[in-house]
Amino acid sequence: MLDVHPPHETTHTWKDFFIHIATIVVGLLIAIGLEQTVEAIHNHHARHQLLEDIHEELVTNQENNRLTQHNLTSLRAYLVALNRVLMDRRAGKPNFVDPAMEKGRQYAGYGSSMAAWQSAKESGRASLLPGKQIRLYDRFNIQLEYRHEATTRLDQAAGEMQAFEERFRDARSFMLFGFPSSTPDLSAMSPADLTQYSTLVATTIQNLDRLAARTAVLDGENTALLNGATNEEDLIKIAFKDVNVRIPLQDDPATK
Repeated sequence: MLDVHPPHETTHTWKDFFIHIATIVVGLLIAIGLEQTVEAIHNHHARHQLLEDIHEELVTNQENNRLTQHNLTSLRAYLVALNRVLMDRRAGKPNFVDPAMEKGRQYAGYGSSMAAWQSAKESGRASLLPGKQIRLYDRFNIQLEYRHEATTRLDQAAGEMQAFEERFRDARSFMLFGFPSSTPDLSAMSPADLTQYSTLVATTIQNLDRLAARTAVLDGENTALLNGATNEEDLIKIAFKDVNVRIPLQDDPATK
């Protein structure tokens, strides 16, 4: 801050007085201008850093979404095959799960994040961005919450399914954490057990499909942001365009 000191000599004329006042005013304007310039440079740097941090997270999210959808595809294929075996055995037809499908039980999900944006909102740095951009990131955060809710529901459904399986063998693992896990001995199950097991498997498949759909929409919005979407309408349009194509629920050789 510029300190302005009055002159030591006495002001003798109006002209000297006005020169003195003008000097003070110019000095203050220069000081204010310099301060605002420094603040503008700082804000520009902070805004650039924030956008760079968000971009890095979005790039990571994109890869995580791809891995999650791939693993959901494998898990779903296993569960569908298991349920088909259960229905056959309930009908008295001998059938077994293909050992090659067992690997699908080792599901590992990869989360998405917008920690940089959350931090910016808490610190007030979010105000450095235009209102439209703020609304875009807030909308993306809503999809993150939906995805988290869907993940929780799949965890619960799979947990109930494995709690039932525990009656027939000691698993010592949880399939949603990527640990090796095997199908229990189906020959030890009664018809009522097979029916209950089938219901739990079907519920897990339903919640898996919900998570796959949420991940597909989230990935669409993530892609839209990386591609420079500037308003909510573009974000929604891109997110839901061909959304079914981004839900690889059937076996896709390209994902193997």
